[in-house]
Amino acid sequence: MTARLTLFLLLITTAIAARAQEAPSPLDDLLNAHINAAAKYEQPVRDVPASVTIITAEEIERYGFETLDEALNSIRGVYTSYDRNYTGLGVRGFGRLRDYNNRVLVLIDGHPISEPVFGTVSVGTDLVLNLNAVERIEFVRGPSSVMYGTGAMFGVVNIVMKTGDGTHTASTTARAGSDGLSSISASGTTAIGATNIAVSGLLRSEAGRDLYFPEFATNGSDGIAHHRDYDRSMGVLARITRGEFAATIDYGTRTKGVPGASFGSNFNDDEWTIDRRKLIDLSYEHPLTPRMRVAVHAYWHRYDYDGSYPQSPTLFDNSLGETVALESRLAWDVRANDRLTLGIEATNAIRSEYRYWGNGEQMLEGPFATVSGYVQNEYQPSSNLSITAGLRLEHDTVVGS
Repeated sequence: MTARLTLFLLLITTAIAARAQEAPSPLDDLLNAHINAAAKYEQPVRDVPASVTIITAEEIERYGFETLDEALNSIRGVYTSYDRNYTGLGVRGFGRLRDYNNRVLVLIDGHPISEPVFGTVSVGTDLVLNLNAVERIEFVRGPSSVMYGTGAMFGVVNIVMKTGDGTHTASTTARAGSDGLSSISASGTTAIGATNIAVSGLLRSEAGRDLYFPEFATNGSDGIAHHRDYDRSMGVLARITRGEFAATIDYGTRTKGVPGASFGSNFNDDEWTIDRRKLIDLSYEHPLTPRMRVAVHAYWHRYDYDGSYPQSPTLFDNSLGETVALESRLAWDVRANDRLTLGIEATNAIRSEYRYWGNGEQMLEGPFATVSGYVQNEYQPSSNLSITAGLRLEHDTVVGS
């Protein structure tokens, strides 16, 4: 009897062990996931020399994230702040309130969306992006300045959009909520021959709530900003791929009412800001040999902003940034465990302007150009040790090298 029981338990244990080996664990799935943000090419998370967090499309749907800041706020070490106009982004205690988001680099399919006037990036409703059309959000902690330049000081966020695979799909989502919130988003994929097309769009409106500010409850005022917290935005993004070519076309605009009387504006008056973003991005990748691959990336990016601040007289301000850039990159697998990446990048801010008027007028403009060269070597002497070293040299026409 004892022998039979022992044999039975041994068979059960063997079956469980075999089943465990066949079914990969969630940790294996995580380590085998691939990202693009760390080294500008697709690599498994286990090979990335940094702490990485991936927010998948399933998580975006499960938790109902509507904006990038909501998704990033779920990541350890990342926090956001909101002043009823723009959302601030901080990492591990760095990021002052009302500071510009110019220390974390945000990419859409590898394209930087920071504007050249202040170096800021949009992460709230001003980004105007349909998250239902996002495949994943990659967050790589720590500096990545060798590959991306000085904007990638505290980390890199790469938003990877869904692409078409030759099938025809379509989906629409409508939402309604408190404070007069309504939004409709749509996305779909199609194919024309060997060309795959993915398109997504978002239309969002929020009346906002009436907000009480005790510091303004003086001189007969009730301290309530009535109907000043509105938020209206719309945007569309198209991703076109054909073989080794890819193109992204993006447009977004947002109008935001500001209830907090910024910069000494009249309280409960019509203070507002408008943001607009336009983008055309082209990329091409081609293997020269089994161990050598070349990539070329070019884009045009325009961002403009308008603001109205009711005072005596009303002040207006405006900024306009327009950038063209070209990058060429070579990835060379010197050996099976040794990859060398060489790149050169030229960025020309053909327009970088800021002006304000109402009580006099001042115009600040500073078009500039930057030429950068970089080299990075990733060497893995053993399965549990990798060494990454890099060097980047930039020359800016304003600040020098």
